[in-house]
Amino acid sequence: MAYHTIPIEVIELEVTKEKVERLEREFDALKQRVESIEHRNHEKDLDEKEAIHEIKRSLQALESDLKTALAQARLREDAALQREDIAISAAEKSSKGFYWSIGLIAVLLMASLVRGFL
Repeated sequence: MAYHTIPIEVIELEVTKEKVERLEREFDALKQRVESIEHRNHEKDLDEKEAIHEIKRSLQALESDLKTALAQARLREDAALQREDIAISAAEKSSKGFYWSIGLIAVLLMASLVRGFL
């Protein structure tokens, strides 16, 4: 029987070739995994940016609502102060009229008393 011998260099070359192919497959798999992770991170970043923009829009809307509410409160306060001024003015006029009428009645009473003594 004749044995056919394969040189060790050829065996080592084939083993090395298999290792290289396996490592290339692993490298491609890792590369795809990294790309997938980067894609997910990019989508996550986009989602976070969109959420931040939505929060900013909500804050701007709240700020606008707050400014509107403050302006309305100022208008109501001004209107209340005007009504208060009108009420005070009316009360002063009313009290002046009341005191004038009391004074007039007092003068008339005194005049009638003076006539009664004359």
